[in-house]
Amino acid sequence: IKCPVAGFFGVHDSNPPPEDVRKVEAELKRLGVETDFHIYEDTGHAFMDSDQKRYVAASAKDAWTRILAFLERHLAEQPVAAT
Repeated sequence: IKCPVAGFFGVHDSNPPPEDVRKVEAELKRLGVETDFHIYEDTGHAFMDSDQKRYVAASAKDAWTRILAFLERHLAEQPVAAT
């Protein structure tokens, strides 16, 4: 993997469990891949799906803010050098 990777997870998620999230993040960082991983307290799987009972508004709002900032940082048009 050569591109930055973002991931947003709940501490009560079992797929993937927080231990696995931390291992993946550590390995990506070891390989020099920029990461933006966040594990939310009092949150489980599918916490961003507002149609689910598992929806956690505060976690989802924060995750969306982080996702949009991540995309802005990494997908914004870069100036092209004059040739």
